[in-house]
Amino acid sequence: MSRTNWLDRCVLAHPPLTLCLTEKAYLQAFKASYAGKDDPPPWVGPDVDGTTHTVFKGDEPMACIVCMKMDGGETLSQVMALLAHEAQHVVQKTQAQFPELPMHHPEMECRILDHVVLRLIESFLDQTGRVDRLPPRKPRERAPTGLQLSG
Repeated sequence: MSRTNWLDRCVLAHPPLTLCLTEKAYLQAFKASYAGKDDPPPWVGPDVDGTTHTVFKGDEPMACIVCMKMDGGETLSQVMALLAHEAQHVVQKTQAQFPELPMHHPEMECRILDHVVLRLIESFLDQTGRVDRLPPRKPRERAPTGLQLSG
């Protein structure tokens, strides 16, 4: 059984964050997050492609688990957009849990969102074996500049 790959906790006092691309990984992360004997909520609902779960022990947040299901037909742009969407939920849940923290300043919120999006994208790329570099651009053919004169 593989271990849950917890991402960092540097978003102020945010609980550990992880990305689960399978229901098996989600159930493992839920169990590893010290959720006690609570039954896990559904991995991802039938009408959505992603869900963010915050796992609590009493009133204490123990983990933030971002879940994403893919059917294989998604473009990388669609995946990145969904990760950004779920990252916003992570930030919203953190703000709700820790209202005393200075993250309600617009610039602080943006920086936290940047960080969460980056960590989720890195985790996605790592889990799927995709690369985070764009392929080299092919040189463009030059358009004709005028009539070709014969000698």
